[in-house]
Amino acid sequence: MALRNFHTATLKDLCTKEQLDLLNSIDTLRSQGRDRKKPRWRDVLLDPPARTACLSLILVALGLISSATGAKIQVWPGQFIQATINKASPGDTIVVERGTYTEQLTIDKDGIALVGHGAILVPPSSAASNLCSGLAGDNTQAGICVTGYDVVLAPFLSEHRKVISVGKPVKGVSINRFQINNFSGQNVAIVGGQDVSVTRNDLTNGGQYGLLSDGSKNTIVSAIR
Repeated sequence: MALRNFHTATLKDLCTKEQLDLLNSIDTLRSQGRDRKKPRWRDVLLDPPARTACLSLILVALGLISSATGAKIQVWPGQFIQATINKASPGDTIVVERGTYTEQLTIDKDGIALVGHGAILVPPSSAASNLCSGLAGDNTQAGICVTGYDVVLAPFLSEHRKVISVGKPVKGVSINRFQINNFSGQNVAIVGGQDVSVTRNDLTNGGQYGLLSDGSKNTIVSAIR
């Protein structure tokens, strides 16, 4: 959804219809955190009358996208998703291509977008240790652990360990279009997150929950199977 609509009376005096449409497209991409695309943009910018004030607005908008959008990194079968997350910068998009990946993942960087293209995540033969280890009881593991910093957990009593406090939440993480199967605890656990979204994922055969969010704010979960 665009942050605003640029078709106002003032801007109509400055810009052609094509340039206004371009501004709206830029704003929509920026609000969605997506890479900008440039087919026809050069033609629109140079198509007379190329009004200087409108051109300035477009260049400013392009600059906003550039500063707000991270890199796009692909992961292929035989590569490791966690190693890619470790090397990524906040705001990067990690696209995981079709295949089965035997890993547990930890995401503790703001703005990481994890996107699956037919990717399946299943438990490795040797469990990794992270904050979500033991979250659902002894020897349980989560498939994807989204975690803030300095998170304090209560001892396990029943269901899952409760979050006592969060030093700093991890913000703006998204997990989309994965199939996550057979983890002994939660397939996805969000502990100390803020504005985390988990959408269009298949979460099957989790030992305790398909998904758990605790000690987190504004978690968005949709289209889960």
